[in-house]
Amino acid sequence: MEWLARRWQELGRSVYVVHPSELFPIADTLCMDVNGNPTQVHVIYRFWELFDLPNLPLANMIMDLVESGELAVTPPMRHFQEEKLNLALFHHHLLQDFWRENLSKRVLKLLKKIIPQGWIVDPVDLPPNAVLDAPLVGGRPIYRWQQLAEASQKERNLILKLSGFHENAWGARSVLLGSDASRGEWEDGLSEAIEGAATHLHILQEYRKPRRDEFSVFTAQGEVRGMQGRVRLCPYYFVSKDAAPLQGVLATFCPADKKIIHGMRDAAMLPACVVQPNLS
Repeated sequence: MEWLARRWQELGRSVYVVHPSELFPIADTLCMDVNGNPTQVHVIYRFWELFDLPNLPLANMIMDLVESGELAVTPPMRHFQEEKLNLALFHHHLLQDFWRENLSKRVLKLLKKIIPQGWIVDPVDLPPNAVLDAPLVGGRPIYRWQQLAEASQKERNLILKLSGFHENAWGARSVLLGSDASRGEWEDGLSEAIEGAATHLHILQEYRKPRRDEFSVFTAQGEVRGMQGRVRLCPYYFVSKDAAPLQGVLATFCPADKKIIHGMRDAAMLPACVVQPNLS
């Protein structure tokens, strides 16, 4: 980002990379120091996560300025876009009629294909004749989440991860792959999810192994070499009037020995071709 900012500055644009602590208020405006001169900030491209708002200086002022239209922040601070719970709610049996009524057949079919089956780890006391909306263990439904600790390695082909606003809910920090963990690690992960459910829910998802490919990448010395790995695609949508068209895709190429792919030091960023789908 510092490199990009320098390129914009060379083109005469006022674009800078600063730490939030470097921002300061003057009257009702948000400012930063540019070559010793207080300069009003009009647009912020944010790097903070919403769970980190309590640690963000001037957070309340920033939100007030956004609401008044005096400041633009992108990506927009929309909590539902940072909530993994949505992925499990898409498969919730009580919401299936809702999705059918509000989504086209093509979109519904596409989402069912790309969103893995998911469940919300919400520990509740059930009557004796009730079961949980959860994965099966031994081919049978369960009535307590603790029963997942007894699942076989094949049945543990599941991802357990934090949902919501937490310092460990991003960058694979809370992700546990059941089939790759020991029984003890899997049981400890379940216990943590169950015990912390009152403040931070976890979700379970079927694990779908990414396809392995080979791409040419640059080494740290600037040489080109072939690398085996798996790709994570991150589409970017920008709101324009009443639409949010696809504007770009970041392809992160992770080494083949990484079973859970995410942004990491050993990964390479690759250009991706954007094809506008027709989902009407």
